Amino acid sequence: MDVLTRHIQGEVPWCMLFADDVVLIDETRGGVNDKLEVWRQTLESKGFRLSRSKTEYLECKFNDVRLENEVAVKLESQEVCKKDSFKYLGSVIQGNGEIDEDVLHRIGAGWMKWKLASGVLCDKKVPPKLKGKFYRVVVRSAMLYGAECWPVKNSHIQKMKVAEMRMLRWMCGLTRGDRVRNEIIREKVGVTPVEYKMREVRLRWFGHVMRRGMDAPVRRCERLALDGFRRGRGRPKKYWGEVIRRDMEQLQLTEDMTLDRKIWRTRIRAEVGEMASASATTLSVGSAASFGSIVSPKLQSKAFVAKCNARNYLRNFSGLKAEAFVQCESESSFLGRESVAALRQSITPKAQKDKQRSWNHVQPQASYKVAVLGASGGIGQPLALLIKMSPLVSSLHLYDIANVKGVAADLSHCNTPAQVFDFTGASELANSLKGVDVVVIPAGVPRKPGMTRDDLFNVNANIVKGLVEAVADNCPDAFIHIISNPINSTVPIAAEVLKQKGVYDPKKLFGLTTLDVVRANTFVAREKNLRLIDVDVPVIGGHAGITILPLLSKTRPSIAFTDEEVQELTARIQNAGTEVVEAKAGAGSATLSMAYASARFVESSLRALDGDADVYECSYVQSDLTELPFFASRVKLGRKGVEALISSDLNGLTEYEQKSLEALKPELKASIERGIAYAQKQAVTS
Repeated sequence: MDVLTRHIQGEVPWCMLFADDVVLIDETRGGVNDKLEVWRQTLESKGFRLSRSKTEYLECKFNDVRLENEVAVKLESQEVCKKDSFKYLGSVIQGNGEIDEDVLHRIGAGWMKWKLASGVLCDKKVPPKLKGKFYRVVVRSAMLYGAECWPVKNSHIQKMKVAEMRMLRWMCGLTRGDRVRNEIIREKVGVTPVEYKMREVRLRWFGHVMRRGMDAPVRRCERLALDGFRRGRGRPKKYWGEVIRRDMEQLQLTEDMTLDRKIWRTRIRAEVGEMASASATTLSVGSAASFGSIVSPKLQSKAFVAKCNARNYLRNFSGLKAEAFVQCESESSFLGRESVAALRQSITPKAQKDKQRSWNHVQPQASYKVAVLGASGGIGQPLALLIKMSPLVSSLHLYDIANVKGVAADLSHCNTPAQVFDFTGASELANSLKGVDVVVIPAGVPRKPGMTRDDLFNVNANIVKGLVEAVADNCPDAFIHIISNPINSTVPIAAEVLKQKGVYDPKKLFGLTTLDVVRANTFVAREKNLRLIDVDVPVIGGHAGITILPLLSKTRPSIAFTDEEVQELTARIQNAGTEVVEAKAGAGSATLSMAYASARFVESSLRALDGDADVYECSYVQSDLTELPFFASRVKLGRKGVEALISSDLNGLTEYEQKSLEALKPELKASIERGIAYAQKQAVTS
C-alpha cells in the first residue's frame, strides 16, 4: 500500500497509513472530498477498491466556527457515514477531543479479562502474590492499552482506581465493608496504584518521542500551527503536554534526561522489582488520537478525518511494543499496618541500587490537635506515646490532676512531629481543650480483683461528667472518645451532659470498644493459625461481660468453627479483661492493650478527619440498629463523625449469636438507663 500510493501521500499527520487502513485529515470537508477522490482513483487503477460500507468520517470541533454546513463528505456519489468517534485497534478517538469513551472502553476490557481469569484470581488456593502477578500481566495491561497518549483528568484516574480496587478486593475475597485499607490489599497482592503506572507509561512514551529525530512523524506535530485560532466556549481542554509537564514536576525531571534511555527509565519507573518476567503489550498509534491530544492549541482549529479500508488486506503489520514492568515497595509504620495509610505520600527516592530500588514514603503534614484527659494514668501514658507517634498529630495536649508534667517532658524528647503541652489541675482544664479536634478520655479508677465494670460506676461517672462538661464548653465540635469504664453507662452520661449544654452531636461521641475487636482478632488468629493481618472479627453489643458479642460467623477470612470453639472463644473474649486483672494480682487492669486499641481508633478518626473515605471501626455509639439507644457495631467514619452504621453484620446471625444478642439486651439496657438517670439526677441537683 505504501509503495503504490507514495506519490499521493501527504505529510504526517495529514495522511497516515496503518496496515490496510488510511487516515486522511483536512481542515474542511471539501478538502477531505478532494483527497478521497484522488485516493479512490489511484487505488482503483491498481486493482484495489475502497470499501463504501467501512469508509466513514469524523469531524473534530475544537472551536465555535461553523463552516460548510451544506457540504457533505462523499465517496463518488455515495455519502460517507459520519461518526462521533472512531475505534481502531482497541483505541477510541472522539470528535470532541475527549477520552471519556476510551477510558470506559479500557475499563470494560479490563473487566472482560478479569472475568476470563476469575478462575485463577478468585481461587483461595492461589497465593495472593501470584494472583497479583497474573493480574498485572492479564488485566492491567488490557486496562492501560494506549494510556500513554491520554490527557487524563482526575475523574479518569478515579474511575480507573475504583475499577482496579474492586478487582483487587474481590481477588482477596473482601468488600469495602470489611474495613481493610486499600494499601494493605495492594501490599498483599503486590500491585501499586494504577495512577503511578499510568504516569510511567506516559513518561516512557514521552522519552521515546523526545529521542526521535526532528524529522520523525511523531515530532512534526510539535511544529504545526494554525493562524486565526479561536477557542470555543467552556473550560479549556486538557492537553497531553500539560499532563506530561505535571508528571515531570512531580518527579523533578527535565527534558534533557530523556536523552539517556537507561537513566530516564530508572527515574520514571513506578514499579521496581514487581516482576522481571512480566510484559505488558501496548499499542501507540500516534495518529488522530495523538492529533487530538498532543498538538498545541494553535493547531486545534478544525479538522476532518476520514478512515478508509481497502478490500485487499495487507497481512504484514507490526506496531506493537513490549514493556517489562517491575515493582518493589517497602512500607513501615509505628502503629503497624493499620496506620500505613498515613504514610502513603511518595517522595523522591533516597536510595538506588543496581537491581533493586526502594521508595520511601512520608506522612501528610501533621495538622490535628489531640487532647488526652487522664494522661498520667496507666492507660494515659502509653496511649499518649502512641498518639504522639501518629504523623497526623501536630499538637498533643496532656491533662491530669497531677504528675502530668513529667510525662509531657518525657514524651517531648521523642522525635516525632507532634508538640507536647502539659496541663495540671482543674484550673488548666479549659486551656487544654482550646482548638482541639479529638478528645480522648481514659481518666478514672482502674479495676481491681473482684471488681466489675459496674462497680466503677459511682467513681468514674462523676469524673466523666465533669470532663465532658469542659469539652462542651471549650471544644464542642471535637470528636469525643470515651475509654473510662463502664463504657455502657459513661457514654450515655456524656450524651446527656452534651444535650444539657445544647451541643450534642451523636455522630461525634464514641465509646471505644476497639479492645474487644483486637482481642477477638488475636484469639481467633492463634486458634486457627492465621496471620493477624488477615483476621477481622466484628464485635457488637457493649463493653462489659455478656454484652460483648463477637460475631465469629462474620469473621474474615471465612472460617468454620465448631460449637465448642464458638462458646470457648466467646467466653474468653468476654472475660479477657478479668483475665488481665487477676494476672496482675491487684496491680492494675488491661492498660497496655487498651492503650494500643485506643490509639488504633484515634488513628482511624484522624484519617477520617483528613478525608480518608474508607475508614471502618467498631464503636459504641447512638444507634438505631436495635431497640436500644446505644449499641456497639461496625461504623463508617468520615469528616463529620459517624457516616453510616453497618447493619449487614446483624443479618444472617447463627442461632447461638441470635440468642446471645437477645440475652445481652436487658443488661445493656439497664446500664444505659443507669447512666441516663445519673446524668439527669445530677442536672436536677445542680
